[in-house]
Amino acid sequence: MINKFVTPEIALKLKQKGFNEPCFGLYIDANDSDDDLAPFESGEFDLIYSKPRQNRINSLYNEFEVSAPTWGEAIDWFRLNYNIYIKAEPEDFINDPSKTLFSAMWFNEEWFRLDDFESFEEAREVAIKKALEII
Repeated sequence: MINKFVTPEIALKLKQKGFNEPCFGLYIDANDSDDDLAPFESGEFDLIYSKPRQNRINSLYNEFEVSAPTWGEAIDWFRLNYNIYIKAEPEDFINDPSKTLFSAMWFNEEWFRLDDFESFEEAREVAIKKALEII
């Protein structure tokens, strides 16, 4: 189930870019008791599942929690808020669906092909990271 959610790195960047949506997943800093480290500096996270709560998730008052959206929720957020469309699909789906996957993004009324990837998951992750750089 954990692979259904964006990585902690992406979740934190989404929060920094203004993602503030209720999600079923929530990353918690595993070292929130260490006074010497800033929130999420340790790189250790726990993923918990809960009922979405808008006022708690990504609150500026709770620096040790960050929303853990699913990959689809993150992709939808880019589409709805920035008109950035992300897709990852086989290069020659009709003739050979086993071919290398690629990642593409629609931004400023133009498709950008990002690269070739060995897996759908890798293509999707790279496209989301690129979208985070753009906004």
